[in-house]
Amino acid sequence: MKIGVKINQLREGRPYPLVAEEVGCSEGTLRQLESGKIESPRVALCLRLAQYFGVSLDWLADDTQGWDQRETDKDRATAMVERALASAGLAGELSKDESDMLATFRAMPEKLQMVALGYIIGLSGGSSQQDRAKAEAAGRVVVEERAKSQAKKSSSKKIG
Repeated sequence: MKIGVKINQLREGRPYPLVAEEVGCSEGTLRQLESGKIESPRVALCLRLAQYFGVSLDWLADDTQGWDQRETDKDRATAMVERALASAGLAGELSKDESDMLATFRAMPEKLQMVALGYIIGLSGGSSQQDRAKAEAAGRVVVEERAKSQAKKSSSKKIG
C-alpha cells in the first residue's frame, strides 16, 4: 500500500489544514502525498506524520505493508509491557500502583500518552543517550501536566 493511501486512511476525514499545520507541512504537500504526486517524501516529514498518526515509521514508509499489518505506538508499548511482566513472572497481574498508573494513562489526551510512551521507551535503555535525555524532558512535561490537572481538581473541589 502506497504512503499516500495510508495517509489518506489515517487522516480519517480530518481537514487538510489541521493535519498540515500539526505535522509542519503545507496543505498542498499533504494533498500531493495523498494523490501520489509525491512518491518519496523527506524522512523528516514521514517521521512527523508517523508520530502524528501514532504509527511506526517503518510501516508508513514500507509500500509492501498493508493496512492489516499496521503497528501503532500503543501496540508496541502494550507488547513491551506484556513482555516485561511475563519476564518478571507477573503476566496478567497488576498491582494497585500499576492499575492506578494505567488509569491515569488512559485518562490522558492522546498526544500526552505518546509523550509518556516516549519517556517510558527512553527509560528502557533501547535508545541513545540523547534520545533518553529527550524522553526524560518529555516525562517532566507529563509530570507537570498531571500536577496541573490535580491542582485544578483540588481547587474546583474547594470552590464547589
